[in-house]
Amino acid sequence: MVSMKQLATRGLPLVAALALSACTIVPYDQVQTTSPASEQVKPDSEPQEALVVPQRPEGQIQSSKLEPTPASLPAAQRMRQLATAQGEKGEYRAAVALLERALRISPRDPETYYELARNHLLLENPSQALQLAQRGLSLNPSPDQRTRLEDLVEQCRQQLTA
Repeated sequence: MVSMKQLATRGLPLVAALALSACTIVPYDQVQTTSPASEQVKPDSEPQEALVVPQRPEGQIQSSKLEPTPASLPAAQRMRQLATAQGEKGEYRAAVALLERALRISPRDPETYYELARNHLLLENPSQALQLAQRGLSLNPSPDQRTRLEDLVEQCRQQLTA
C-alpha cells in the first residue's frame, strides 16, 4: 500500500508538470492544422481529443504589417499622468520612478517608453534615453509615436556627440 508521503513525493511533481504543460500557448502561425504523414497513431495508444484550430476566412490574407499595439492599461496611463505632473514641476527623478512602475504594469507601451526616455534626457542621461527610445520604436508604435520617438533618438544622439 502507498503511503500519503510517498504519493506526495512521487505524484505531486508529475501532476504539477502535467498542469503546467497544459498552460502552453502556441502562436496562431505555428499551429499545424494537419499531422504529417510520418506521424502514425499507434494502435495500442489511447484515443486523443482533436485540437480545433480556427481558420481564416477564404480570401483573407494576413497583413505583413503589424497593427499598432493596444493602448496601455488604465493603471499605467494613470502612472503616466502622475509622471507628467511631476515632470512639469521639474521633479524628473520622481517622474522616472512613476514611469518605471508604469512599464512594469504595461511593458509593451511605446508611449511610456517615450515619456521615460524624455525624462532621462532631461536628467542629462542621453545614453539611457537613447536605449529607451529605441526600445519604444521596436514595439510597433503608431505613426505619431514613431515620429516622436525618432525625434527623441536624434536628440539623444546629438547630446551624445556634443
